[in-house]
Amino acid sequence: MASNRRRHNNSLPVGALTRTILLVFLVGVTGFGYVYLQIQLHATGRQIQALESEVKDLDRENEVSLAAISSLESRSALQRRLDTGFIKMEPVTNQSIVRLNAPAPSLVAVGSIRPVSNQEIEK
Repeated sequence: MASNRRRHNNSLPVGALTRTILLVFLVGVTGFGYVYLQIQLHATGRQIQALESEVKDLDRENEVSLAAISSLESRSALQRRLDTGFIKMEPVTNQSIVRLNAPAPSLVAVGSIRPVSNQEIEK
């Protein structure tokens, strides 16, 4: 009878071995995922740092350009260019001026049709 008991006994614990292999696999995948995400985090941080330094450089260039523009627009710089003949100024003639005058209110007869605005009608 001892041989019958031995025949039904598993020599290798398949259930425990499968559970252990599955657990080790899941821990490994989780570890690899964590490492991958950390690498991505550092790479994104380096990109952000590079973009921030580029923005800082562009701001600096913008300030330099604004300073150059303001110095070139100053009255003394324009006067100096006018004196050297680089800029030529001509007087504005009356032919070049367009005058816009408001139309004079016309006296309209009481019984005639007049344009009306209905914006302020009280209800």
